[in-house]
Amino acid sequence: MGANPEITIRQLGGVLHGSSLSVHGKTAIRALNNILCSKLFFGVDGFDLEYGFTCSTVQEAELLHHMIQSASQAIVLADSSKAGQRGFGRICAIKDVDILITDAGLPEKIRRNIEAQGVNVILV
Repeated sequence: MGANPEITIRQLGGVLHGSSLSVHGKTAIRALNNILCSKLFFGVDGFDLEYGFTCSTVQEAELLHHMIQSASQAIVLADSSKAGQRGFGRICAIKDVDILITDAGLPEKIRRNIEAQGVNVILV
């Protein structure tokens, strides 16, 4: 980027959310209809076995839900403190992602339940 001509950034259109600097809205969602990504990495505000993965706003959750559908592999990055927490917007069910990367503080029972839903849990 800038000094490195080999880096290209594709920015979705839409409304810029001030606190997270993420975009959302129908323009951003429409842009995803023409994109297929091999891997999607995203963070969450919380996750639990019943409600799934969540973030702070409904608009961000809706966009992330569409991003998951446009990706071959969805990978969640969340430290173990997010387990049992719920944000305001529901992104998706646990089973809708492929990999959860978290730390060794994740309780064993929760890890086993997530893996039982077909999610590969990687502890780092």
